[in-house]
Amino acid sequence: MELILWLLDRLPAVSDLLTLFAAAWLVTWLATRRAPAEGLARERIDDAAFWLGLGALVGARLGYILPDAPTYLRYPLDLVRIQSGLSFHSAVAGALAVAGWFAWRGRLPLGPMADLFAPYLALGIALQRVGCLIRGDCFGALAPPPFGIIFPGLSQPRYPAELYEAVLALGLFGLLRLWRKRRRFPGELGLAFLVAYPLLRAGVDFFRINLGGWPTQDQLMSLGIVAVAGAVWAWRVRTGAPLNDRERLREVAEG
Repeated sequence: MELILWLLDRLPAVSDLLTLFAAAWLVTWLATRRAPAEGLARERIDDAAFWLGLGALVGARLGYILPDAPTYLRYPLDLVRIQSGLSFHSAVAGALAVAGWFAWRGRLPLGPMADLFAPYLALGIALQRVGCLIRGDCFGALAPPPFGIIFPGLSQPRYPAELYEAVLALGLFGLLRLWRKRRRFPGELGLAFLVAYPLLRAGVDFFRINLGGWPTQDQLMSLGIVAVAGAVWAWRVRTGAPLNDRERLREVAEG
């Protein structure tokens, strides 16, 4: 009986990891299928997806634990409990570091790789956020009717912040899919993702529980990513090599 109770107590953490891995698998599968249309080998994308995911996971975990490093030094086994905390902004840094390494080694072109993964990352985020909502443990601040949901174990309605983020991320997925045929240079979809998703995330943060003032540290970091990506985007629009006619015709034919 004690073993059963121990397992039940850990089911939310296990389901969180399963949702995260399911989203990662979906992103990889879709990107691998799309790879030939971007002029990329499926095998190389499958390999790159693993290392990009690992880089994002390691970066996300390090970004979360470093502010509280003394505690983790005392209890180092807590480092592997990744369901207890991940940082989105550090995940971006980790994934970009791995992508930059791939590009530097000449193993994959950075622009097409970013365009390939960007729409599916938005879809994967939407899936992960829906899983969080279904578990009922990702609620936001107190909400007035009719905007709130009464989550399990609570008596007052709360904003379903993860639902808002899932819907917005799904919309971003659709927008990036439509934009694919209109991009002006390789990598534009990746930069669009780095502008749009942090913005919508910062907006959704207003509905989450906040014990301090506005803007939060997460919102400021999101705006920092937007500023950098936006500056690179503007520079690439002015100086980047545009897609040639053959590439555009191929994209239109392949959808």
